[in-house]
Amino acid sequence: MNRNHFIEPDIEKCCNRALRLFLMESGVGKEGEKYERMRRDALRVRERISSRVNVKGVYSYYDEFTLKGQVLKVDGTEFRCTAFEQLDPKTLKGVFFYAVTAGEYHMDLEPIMDQLYADIWGTAFTDAMREEVMSFLGGMGKISDSFGPGFYGMDVSEMKKMTDFVDFESMGMKIRESGIITPLKSCSGILFSVTEEYKALNSACELCFGSRKTCSLCAMKTGSIPYETEQPV
Repeated sequence: MNRNHFIEPDIEKCCNRALRLFLMESGVGKEGEKYERMRRDALRVRERISSRVNVKGVYSYYDEFTLKGQVLKVDGTEFRCTAFEQLDPKTLKGVFFYAVTAGEYHMDLEPIMDQLYADIWGTAFTDAMREEVMSFLGGMGKISDSFGPGFYGMDVSEMKKMTDFVDFESMGMKIRESGIITPLKSCSGILFSVTEEYKALNSACELCFGSRKTCSLCAMKTGSIPYETEQPV
């Protein structure tokens, strides 16, 4: 099965998730009169952009694929990611491709703090929708860590290939020549449907900037430095 499926977000859950993520990212969740004032300002900005925030999610699923070392091949297209070689192919059952967006909006002519709050809100709503997609897919069975361009050592240039698997156009999304998605508050990624034997990766690998050559020597990967793993939402 490889048809695109659109996920209708639970708006209340999405808003609650976005608020939680915003407070974490912005640092205005602390106690005190100053932070209460900042929260009021931030919520005021959210109200101003709320009509333009349009969270959407889409995914597709493929049960025929090959994974050899750092290369995942699906329907003739290859994706290269340094962290893929840490996966045991025997624990993988299928591949989900997904994309999410929070829509397009700008506050370029507004006070700088309002612009900052709006930017953080956009990121929070994008990440909230990403959590919504992972929660939805997780309801079908156990899923893996979320891989994708810019994460786990996958180059951003791989983003262009994602359009072969998820319908960016119907989401109002486009890929620039550089591989950057527009609207900017959007993201796309890869999840695996996995068996119970799947082991979550080292969480420090998610934002890895290492190269293909250095991955096998990484102290985090080899266990020379202890770490804790995180399960997906």
